[in-house]
Amino acid sequence: MKTMGLTESQLLDLISGRLQVSLQQIQGRMTSCDPLPDVLPELGVEIAKIMAAAIHANNLKCAEQAEYLGSDTSARQVYDHLSACIDGY
Repeated sequence: MKTMGLTESQLLDLISGRLQVSLQQIQGRMTSCDPLPDVLPELGVEIAKIMAAAIHANNLKCAEQAEYLGSDTSARQVYDHLSACIDGY
């Protein structure tokens, strides 16, 4: 079965771009006296948002591709493929 969803490079571009913006925003708000442990929870939330956005974008692409493929690909095949991809990481 052909790989569905965004390519690995597309996902990496999406994640790294959003992560860079988030880090720049956090860095811009930090003062020189802010300890790193105070910023880590915010960074964790930003990373979670970025991953959720990447998963959502990938799901949309998978749905689009499954619709395009029509009856050639069953919902079970798409689910099995996505599960295998997730298990791979």
